[in-house]
Amino acid sequence: MIRRPRVGIKALLLDNRLVLNADVYRMKLSDFQDSILNPLTGSGFIVANAGDRRVQGFEADAEFRPIREFTLKGSVGYMDAEFTDYTAGQCYAGQPANGTAPGTCNYNGKTPSHSPKWTWSLAGQYQTPLAGTGLEIFANADVSYASSKFLEPLLDPRGLQDSVTLVGVRLGVTPEKGPWRVSAYAKNLFDRSYFVQSTLQPLNAFISAGGSAQAQGFVGWYGPPRTYGIEATVKF
Repeated sequence: MIRRPRVGIKALLLDNRLVLNADVYRMKLSDFQDSILNPLTGSGFIVANAGDRRVQGFEADAEFRPIREFTLKGSVGYMDAEFTDYTAGQCYAGQPANGTAPGTCNYNGKTPSHSPKWTWSLAGQYQTPLAGTGLEIFANADVSYASSKFLEPLLDPRGLQDSVTLVGVRLGVTPEKGPWRVSAYAKNLFDRSYFVQSTLQPLNAFISAGGSAQAQGFVGWYGPPRTYGIEATVKF
């Protein structure tokens, strides 16, 4: 069950050159379900109870066009999330049991996985005609940020992803009136290494046929590295 009171505003300001949206929210989630490693077999995942949680915060986004050629977009979000009734959860390896049932852990007051406290983004684009060609050139750049967060539901410290800032750029050309555009781009410009997901891999020693991998290992999946190329798009 989800109870979700939300209050917000939507506004057009400065002769419609500024669009502003903002809201504050508070959600209560009861009988939440999460995917966790099977505690009996040590392999595979099951859907299990993850108690109740409360999520509250605010979100805002804006688009500002001070001149015809330039557009600036931004967003910011703050999220305060915590377990409110999860007193008999599965423990990660080595975690002292302190739950209400034998061998379990109390997660009350802890922040659930995939819940960064702060996120924000900023993007700007400049587009102007190339005199006498019927074409327009455009250039844009964007930056996004997410604060640290756990990537797996048991909140194992090995699954903590530090804050991540990603930068992208693009330069291209398009007709003043036409359906196509060609651009060169770079994403994750500074080649930031980060994980998008991680999980316990307790059978590592068996999977590696007794090699150097140890039991109770951890495995993660990286986000895309720096990528760049040329892109052409057509609208039909």
